Amino acid sequence: MTPTDRSGHTGRYIPFPGPQGWGAAAFICILTAALYFAAFEIHKATYRDPRDPSTIPSAVEGSHDVARD
Repeated sequence: MTPTDRSGHTGRYIPFPGPQGWGAAAFICILTAALYFAAFEIHKATYRDPRDPSTIPSAVEGSHDVARD
């Protein structure tokens, strides 16, 4: 190392000997898959087709429209 080069860079790659975050990456992937599956299951359980007769409000059941004076 020269007096003007204080960075300590030797010009070669020295890999870090640790786990390098693979555990966190695997956790995020598994969490993403679980949340996607949960959202799909909730959608399947709660979705009603707009053409389904039970979704059309009728006068007998009472509509949310309010008559204004």
